[in-house]
Amino acid sequence: MANGGRLESTKQSLLSNLEVLASNSDGNLVEDASIKISNLLESPDAIKLILSQEVFPFLKKGLYHNDEQVVRLTLSQIAKCAENSSALSHLDDAELFLCLISLLQSDSLSLSEKTASVFYKMCKSNEGSKMFFHNTVISNIKKIINNPKEFNETVRFRFLSLVFDIASINSSNFSKCEELGFFDDIVNELDTSDVLQLLTVLEILEKISSSKDGVNYLEKKGTLNKLSQTLKQLIQSGDPLGTYVVPRLLIFFGKIASLGEKELNMVEGYQISELIKNRMNDGNRDIQEAAITSLGFLGSTFEGLNRLKELNLLNDFASVISTELPLRVASFHSLGFMLDNLSKNESNREETERILSEFLLKLPHRTRAGDTCTILEVIMPILTQQPFPDLRTASFQTLKGISQFSFGVENLFNYPGFFEFILNRNSEATKEGKELKYEVVQRLVKSIEKYPSLTNVVEKSKFYELQRYTRQGPFHVEASSAVAVESRSS
Repeated sequence: MANGGRLESTKQSLLSNLEVLASNSDGNLVEDASIKISNLLESPDAIKLILSQEVFPFLKKGLYHNDEQVVRLTLSQIAKCAENSSALSHLDDAELFLCLISLLQSDSLSLSEKTASVFYKMCKSNEGSKMFFHNTVISNIKKIINNPKEFNETVRFRFLSLVFDIASINSSNFSKCEELGFFDDIVNELDTSDVLQLLTVLEILEKISSSKDGVNYLEKKGTLNKLSQTLKQLIQSGDPLGTYVVPRLLIFFGKIASLGEKELNMVEGYQISELIKNRMNDGNRDIQEAAITSLGFLGSTFEGLNRLKELNLLNDFASVISTELPLRVASFHSLGFMLDNLSKNESNREETERILSEFLLKLPHRTRAGDTCTILEVIMPILTQQPFPDLRTASFQTLKGISQFSFGVENLFNYPGFFEFILNRNSEATKEGKELKYEVVQRLVKSIEKYPSLTNVVEKSKFYELQRYTRQGPFHVEASSAVAVESRSS
């Protein structure tokens, strides 16, 4: 059958099932038709079918259906159109937008999230952004955001969150949101005494501050200063609210510092490093972990790493990594993030390696005062002996980071039993564990190929075994193991 014939046949099958949805409320019939429609629209011709003169009218009708399953199915098809340049213009319909705005207010989280996804995908293109930022759409969104008496906090902040997701897509969207006063709308919400609302505001502000433009805006508006003052006041007062807000603010400023040297200096202007240093010994576990996480953000650039060294914070971090057992999961994740980001910066590579090797190969020993140990002496016993998944995952994150540096690879291959452990596919029982170990091996191979000096450390035969491991993938099972499993189960 020719392509045209197949397409027409699919369309007729699609229309017959759409008619079932339009004329039935029987749950079983609706579910059956929805599944068939979903399968039919998985074809490469899905957009053609959706935009056809016969099918497209059903698109808007589906948004009004009383069965949530049908509405979700319709939103999925609209999302396809939102991402397709040839289909996008067909969504430029005032009634459709008003319906989507209404669905974003739905009590169903599933529907509101799918609707938000449609708007987000739409705004990835210039044409879609123009449609979203139309006066009619914006006036309706503004009405919801600025009318707390008529719309509850959940709905208002849902729209604010969507706006900032869209603003983060590109600088054009960012500028448009700023011009329309959306940023002022959220900053004004900081004066709340409601802790949950404040945490929601901070979550949205994190979206703004994920870009340099956003950080500049917050600095210009005095918002960063206001938040730093809030952080200091909560710490000094011992206010119970601090246990919820302080961790979020520490991480908020840490993320900003990770954007670059200018942003690092901005954060340092508010003495955030000093606050982090003091909170690492806080009596509250959540605040301690947030301080450690923030430290990883601060040290994730070359300038930040140097700053940690100058402020003696690397020594504090070293002490926490090797001696504070309850904080090891947070410490290893933070260290892994820091190493991973530092490895991406090729400038100042030699100096970065020097600072990191001094830091990680001379950690204070946990039980022998005055003695030192290496990071491998801390994490390898965990990986070879500890069954706790959270701790193993965090240790692998650190191992992944170390594997991207010349000094790290050299020390790994000089560590007794490391090579045997890393090639042992039976050491990890979980899918996540197998994937993490595979990522470590991938990084080892890349590092050995990247640094010529490592050819004197890693024998060719070992390098070939690592390469074979990467070719086989994370879930490879040796034939002998597979036979053994099969014989035991027979």
